[in-house]
Amino acid sequence: MNQTQMKTIPLKQVQIITDDFWKSKIDLAKDVIISYQWDVMPKLHSYLMCSLGIIN
Repeated sequence: MNQTQMKTIPLKQVQIITDDFWKSKIDLAKDVIISYQWDVMPKLHSYLMCSLGIIN
């Protein structure tokens, strides 16, 4: 089977999107979605640890 490996690129080669179309979507992700995830993840983690629903 042919497997393709991902290659890393230097961060200096990454360009930031500055287009007006994407600005509202980027701001939404930055201000709302990521903040929500930071709030929910610790609660979800403690629930999973207590529920024993997932056993490794």
